[in-house]
Amino acid sequence: MTATATPAPGQLFDIPGVPGQTQFFDQYEDTQSLAITVNSGSQQPVTGIADFRRTDVVLAWRLHFSWSAVAWTAGTGQTLSSSAYAPYNIIGPTKLAIQNQYNAINVESGIDLYIQELIFPYPRTQAGGAGSNAVINGGNPAGDPIANTGQGYLNASMPQANLVAPAAWTNASTSFDLLLWLPGGIWLDEYYALTIDGNYLGAVPDLFVSPQYMAGTQRLIKPQITMNQGLGNRDVAPVYTTALTPTSDSASTFSSTCTLSIRRRGVYGSSNTMVLPPTQPWQYSFTTQRFTIAGVTVTSNLKVPDNTGQVLCAYLRLFDPSAANGGAPIQLSALAASTQAVQFLYGSGLTWFQGTAEEMQDRWLNQRGFLLPAGVIAFDFATDEQGNFTNKRCPNTYTTAGLQFVLNFTSSTSSTAYAVMGLMSLVYVTG
Repeated sequence: MTATATPAPGQLFDIPGVPGQTQFFDQYEDTQSLAITVNSGSQQPVTGIADFRRTDVVLAWRLHFSWSAVAWTAGTGQTLSSSAYAPYNIIGPTKLAIQNQYNAINVESGIDLYIQELIFPYPRTQAGGAGSNAVINGGNPAGDPIANTGQGYLNASMPQANLVAPAAWTNASTSFDLLLWLPGGIWLDEYYALTIDGNYLGAVPDLFVSPQYMAGTQRLIKPQITMNQGLGNRDVAPVYTTALTPTSDSASTFSSTCTLSIRRRGVYGSSNTMVLPPTQPWQYSFTTQRFTIAGVTVTSNLKVPDNTGQVLCAYLRLFDPSAANGGAPIQLSALAASTQAVQFLYGSGLTWFQGTAEEMQDRWLNQRGFLLPAGVIAFDFATDEQGNFTNKRCPNTYTTAGLQFVLNFTSSTSSTAYAVMGLMSLVYVTG
């Protein structure tokens, strides 16, 4: 008599017609229409966000910032100008801390959350031109990137300012909405299971890595969000106002009404564990880290931290707070026209990528088909030549040392220039 094999937990996930089949949901958390205070000239933490519910299995959370009665008013003798990061950088440092584990999200600005959504949209239907991001990408870079004006963001004259809807948002807008994902994990077309020391355990097609089981673990998860000021330098505020002349001018002002609602996307719990998404010891993480690049021509000290894990994507967001009277992204045209302009190295100086800014951007466009915001250099290690999203070739800091960016500029950077490194990765966790 031949024994019948018992399906493993998760083996029947998202398969129709099986007992207790997977049931998805999209619903509100307890935080709905929470009033948010945004100060004109200083950061303000968001208070009153309810703890996330400890029920069911969660794949991602959706933040919805709804702005109304918005007013940027220029003072006497003042001029207002928008940031290249506006309006996303009205959101400041944001963290999604998972109790007894790690910070799934820990970034310094809303522009980083937006970059994450461009690179790894949730759901994946938005990638490559379908879905709501097609509207955003279609207006970014606001037309043919070749045309008669050069290639994309390598040309400073290309429109780069307003990433949510370039033709619609200005500092005269009186209302707008920002919707951003806080993913609890990430979908992979091909997932290669590894031990923490990099040994191969097997491959799984089409897997979500890794869902947050809220009920069984009684996890406490709540985002910590700080709002940036309405007026300030262009890296930390959506609108800049010219310097106030004492005795003769009145100051510019900002006021608004903003509410925050949070939704969750997940799967209902089931007594049939085979229909629930399987968990893995590797889980998604998105963090940023700031580096000074002040007064350098060649910098090679932008090192990926050793605890990053499997790096799905790494980017640098370059900014100079002293440029253009209020700060501006450092254009990629500031990099040297050399085969050493952009490098990503590992080990004892082995090359993962080496080339000009144009070649780096060409690689990105071939993989992704859209341009990132001004001053952003990025490497997608997870999209292969067939368009599959997989961890099979991702550099792993647990097994590979010395991951680092090397940049070569045409001239010395200013004394205030900095780079923000964004790292989207799979980290190894237990518990």
